[in-house]
Amino acid sequence: MIEEVKIAGHQAERAPLIALDEEQTLRFLRSRGTVPLVSGEGKAAKAHWKEGMPVLYVLDESNRGIYFGDIDEAKRPSMAVIWSPTAVYTHDEITGKSHKIFFIENTGGNSVDYFSITADGLATLVRRSNSVRTGTNAYLALSSKLFEVDPELFEQQK
Repeated sequence: MIEEVKIAGHQAERAPLIALDEEQTLRFLRSRGTVPLVSGEGKAAKAHWKEGMPVLYVLDESNRGIYFGDIDEAKRPSMAVIWSPTAVYTHDEITGKSHKIFFIENTGGNSVDYFSITADGLATLVRRSNSVRTGTNAYLALSSKLFEVDPELFEQQK
C-alpha cells in the first residue's frame, strides 16, 4: 500500500518518489529542527519519552533491503512512526561508545507507519503494520536515530 500523507505547507502534487537513504533522512530531520528523543551520549543517554508519546525512528540502511525488499528501492521507507508505543527503554550493558540501543515495545499492536521522504521534503506512507513487539522482539534503534514526531511533518493517517 502506498498512500500520500499531507505535509504542512506543501502542495499535494509532487514529483516521482525517490526516497532518501538513512543519512539523507537524518540530515533532513535535523535541518527541520526535529527534536531528538534522546539526550546525552553513551551510558549517559536518556530518552525523554512519556507514555502515549509517538516515536519516530530512522531505519538502518542495511535493514531497508531486508525488511522491505518487496518494495522498489526508490520507494523503500527510511523511517517508522510508532504512534502509541507502550515502552521505550535501554539496558546499560548494550551501549556503544557514543550510542545506546533503545528498545521500543508495541504490546497493544498499535499502528506503526513506514514512510519514505523525498528530496523535496514530502512523506509517503509506504506500509502500515499492527505488529505486537515486546522484549527481545521489540523494535531496536540507536539513540542517534530516535526523534519526537514533529506534528507539522505528519498528519496521522488512521
